[in-house]
This record gives sequence, structure tokens and C-alpha cells, in this order.
Amino acid sequence: MSILYDEDVAKNNALIDYDTPNLSFLRMSIVLKRMGIHNNYFFLSLLDPKLKGVNPHSEDLTLEQQARIVTECKRNIWYFVREVVRIPVAGDEHGIPYVLNRGNLAFIWSFMNDVDVGWIMPRQTGKTYGTQVVVCYMMYVMGTNLDIGMFTKDATLVQDNVSRLKELKDGLPKWMIVKSSTDSDRKEGLFYAGLNNEYKTFTSANDENGAFKLGRKLRNCDLLE
Repeated sequence: MSILYDEDVAKNNALIDYDTPNLSFLRMSIVLKRMGIHNNYFFLSLLDPKLKGVNPHSEDLTLEQQARIVTECKRNIWYFVREVVRIPVAGDEHGIPYVLNRGNLAFIWSFMNDVDVGWIMPRQTGKTYGTQVVVCYMMYVMGTNLDIGMFTKDATLVQDNVSRLKELKDGLPKWMIVKSSTDSDRKEGLFYAGLNNEYKTFTSANDENGAFKLGRKLRNCDLLE
């Protein structure tokens, strides 16, 4: 469940967190309101009022707060991208909060509504990490028993995308990840035993028949990039 439509806020008794430290979400709400869009604050939603003002990355969280944060993330992708995930940047070992813009907002909203997306944005505006944040959410928070397929043209792009996903995982609060000896972190893919999810990668085939076979036998869910 995620808050996607204006009526979802009242239906789920959600509050709108105008005190979030992620100012990009507040700016986006203002932008949409000035554009005349009535549904302009759903991405500021918070389902658990006891998490208002709580920093998910604090080292002083109680076990109850940690459990509430995980539950909120599972129920509310906006909380995950607004407060929890961190984008790696050079010179900052902790990363920076997710920066919301009209492009990645539309992408997440469409994905959560099960709408296929063809996403075109200028370079250096967050499109690559925008997709990988959603993959991180499905892989390490929301999904269970999933195969997530990433299709790209060559091995270099495969390794780049796997590396980005690993960085996003490593930027989550350490207590959110349940480590296991059966976890697998390879240059060509990842496996997370805690939720039995696997991130599989595929490069372009040499012929039409080979291309047709790519991604066959994936379990339950395909996320094609």
C-alpha cells in the first residue's frame, strides 16, 4: 500500500509531514500547487504519527522505533525515499537525501500504479539513481520471493548498475538489512536471503532467438529497466 491519490490520505488516516527535513519534497509540493494540481502533497504522507520528527539514521533508536520505521517503509514508499534512502556522493560517506523532481516523482507514482514507463530526462538529473532507488525498495524492503531483471546493452553497464544498488543498500540503516551467509554480492547480480529476492542482469543477445530467451523463468515479478 502507498499513498498515490488525494483521497488516499484521508482513507488511510495519514498525516502530511510539512516538517520533513527533506526540503526537495516541500518544494515539489509548492511547485505542483502553483501549477494548479490538487493532488500536490501525497508524497509528504506519513502513516505512523509516532515517526514524525524521528531520524531513521539516528544511532539512538529503540527497537520499537526501528520496527515502526520498517513497517512504515513497507506501507509507504514515499517515507522510504523521503527519509530513509541515501544517495552516494563523492566526499560524503553518509550520502545525501533523495532529491525529488517532477521526473522521478512521475516515475515512482507510475511504477506504484503498475504503469509501464518510458523515462527520458536530461543527464545528471537523477534518472539512473531514480530507477535504482525503486529497485532497492523492492529488493530490500517491499518485495518477497522476487526476481528483478535488469536488461542493458553491455557488461560495463551491468556492473555499474549493480554497484549503484549495492551502494544504496549500504546507505540504509544497518539494522534494516538482515545479513545471511547465503547472501550474494556479485558484479553481475545480487541475492538477498532475508526476503528471498534476486537481482538478475542480462546483456544484449547476439541474435533474435537469443534475445527472445533473455529473462525467461524469472519468478513472480520482472522489473525491466
